Amino acid sequence: MRIVIDMQGAQGSSAKRGIGRYTLALAHALIKSGRHHEILLALNGANTELTLDIRSEFAGILPEENIKVWHTPKNVSELFDGKPWLRTSAEMLREAFLAKLQPDVLLVSSLFEGLDSSTVTSIGRLTTRIPTAVILFDLIPYLHRLPYLQNRAIESWYERKLDDLRRADAWLAISEATRSDAIRWLSLPRDRVVNISSAVDDSFRVVDLAKVDIERIRERYRLFRPFVMYTGGIDHRKNIEGLIKAFAKLPRDTRKAHQLVIVCSIQDDSRTMLSHLASSIGLDSDELVLTGYVPEDDLIGLYNMCSLFVFSSTYEGFGLPVLEAMRCGAAVISADTSSIPEIIGWDEAMFDPRSEDSISAKMLKALSDDGFRSKLIENGSRRVKSFSWKATAARALDAIEELHRSTAKKARHHSEKSR
Repeated sequence: MRIVIDMQGAQGSSAKRGIGRYTLALAHALIKSGRHHEILLALNGANTELTLDIRSEFAGILPEENIKVWHTPKNVSELFDGKPWLRTSAEMLREAFLAKLQPDVLLVSSLFEGLDSSTVTSIGRLTTRIPTAVILFDLIPYLHRLPYLQNRAIESWYERKLDDLRRADAWLAISEATRSDAIRWLSLPRDRVVNISSAVDDSFRVVDLAKVDIERIRERYRLFRPFVMYTGGIDHRKNIEGLIKAFAKLPRDTRKAHQLVIVCSIQDDSRTMLSHLASSIGLDSDELVLTGYVPEDDLIGLYNMCSLFVFSSTYEGFGLPVLEAMRCGAAVISADTSSIPEIIGWDEAMFDPRSEDSISAKMLKALSDDGFRSKLIENGSRRVKSFSWKATAARALDAIEELHRSTAKKARHHSEKSR
């Protein structure tokens, strides 16, 4: 079977974030699966640098001729270019290019692309029908419209992508929660929406940090005491304000013995807002640390060094930071919502993210009860064994192979009827 992977998940605005990393890691695992399918990677040539990066990424594990590049007009982003006819032309060019590769199945790594970049995605613009599977990360804008779809142009783009999504033939969700959302809210056929789960890179692991590295990290991020850590995005659903308020509710002695470290890229206005919030509820200036962007090596170090990792998000498609922290040996507590319980797997390690008292009580138990903290670490060590790229790739290939079989069966049935 010939599988063509549209790699634009690693070429769009999320190329260096979760979707980009997922796209690359899954492609690697599919190639290494040992099932002997022919795999082609299809790249958008609009971003020369990222195209070269991906070529380099797969050099030595995939023949160079299996990496195909198409070219469309560059200025086709929804927000900044505003030329619908040009976007439509680019979509048709992409579909025609993919059809010429004659895939048995097309795997779209990320369909919700093109809002603010020259990535181009669509399904069904041409009459040529390619059996198509789509990786589905989440339906967050659909379920939480107010913060994400206030702009009419963004809403229009998102609705078109939902229409494309519905025209796919199989959907590979990254969690059971996302699978359930797709079935419930989009009425997608239950038997064709598959949970393939997720994993994280092997670089996230327990590390015996040298004293000099610990001191370097502490000095760089002004870490003077043991610390409670969060990492992830900073949008409203991440509930960072709730986490700060919960930290402030800790008994004074416990709170003063720790710092709360928020690890994420942050704009000046958000930094000012969170700093003002911390001050207004009685936190001293050194109790809240906003690191800004942190390179991966430092992130792994911080995971290994933290006294406790807290993930207070109210909604996730998967929740990669939880798994990353567990792989690094951290004691982890988290929200009991959406996909996160699939990772944590233990009720005692979870809290209600909408209750500051619930978050604070669980933090206090983890910081003051050594036995409970040890159980959290043991739980993480056990749970991480359930997630691997090999397993995710196997689930994805099972779904792709089933799509190929069902497509062939329909073609035979149609041929017999037309005789």
